[in-house]
Amino acid sequence: VEIQKLLNQSIYNDKRLFLLIELAKAYYELNDYSASESILYEVTESYSKKNETAEAYYFLGQISLKRSFNYSLAKEYFDKSNQEKKSSKYAKKSKSFISKIESYENSLLQLDSALVISPDSMDAQISADSLLFDLAQSYYFEFSRVDSSISRHKQLINIFPTSIYYPKSLFVLSVIDSVNQEWNSKLDSNFPDFNDKNSSVSNSTGMIYSN
Repeated sequence: VEIQKLLNQSIYNDKRLFLLIELAKAYYELNDYSASESILYEVTESYSKKNETAEAYYFLGQISLKRSFNYSLAKEYFDKSNQEKKSSKYAKKSKSFISKIESYENSLLQLDSALVISPDSMDAQISADSLLFDLAQSYYFEFSRVDSSISRHKQLINIFPTSIYYPKSLFVLSVIDSVNQEWNSKLDSNFPDFNDKNSSVSNSTGMIYSN
């Protein structure tokens, strides 16, 4: 509200770009992505080749990921951010997210190829179970998509019950989907020594996931 008032005062015209970005970020933090997006569009349509426009494209990319996980559109925005002002810290952040998205896209292609062989074959399992686990971790740590992470871990334990990643996925699910007691139950009954043998890893992993 205060920023809106300042934007309506002519005395702050020279600060308009800065204030627009701050207002967009305020809406973004409130998860009002539509309002934030509208302001960011105004910034990118009215200005160019500035630190603020690189920042605007970065946040448009983030909105595309958070609202609908449209990673293709997000990648386009991050690329535009990088093109706007390569020296901007947000252009550098965008470049980092482009790498994450490209890695994610590559993992999806590899997983599809591995499962085409046959999910029951040993060759597929050796490749696909690790890819599924890595994808699940990527959803959680790289993109903050908890539901997608849970879905991929569930897929792994359903398709590959003999995989070395099976107990690991059970453990992760017991932390990030803790309301479902099924994961702890399966871990205790099928892998009673897992937590004992991996106590230091389990404790540190639990702390990472809970933060």
